Amino acid sequence: MFSSRKKATLKTIPQSSSFAEETFLLRRFPEPTRYKLAVLLMFVAGFGLLTLGTWVLNDFNFLTFTN
Repeated sequence: MFSSRKKATLKTIPQSSSFAEETFLLRRFPEPTRYKLAVLLMFVAGFGLLTLGTWVLNDFNFLTFTN
């Protein structure tokens, strides 16, 4: 009737809705802020790649139509 054994307790694993919720830096921000941060990072990365690509191609007379 009375048992000295402890019953096995089932631990529930919290299910996350997105990978961003599990990352360290994005865990504390609400979802709209995460999207704004992602857009800002993509804009900065795109602008940086465009700038670096233009500098590299200008070394080879890129878009120079004169003889």
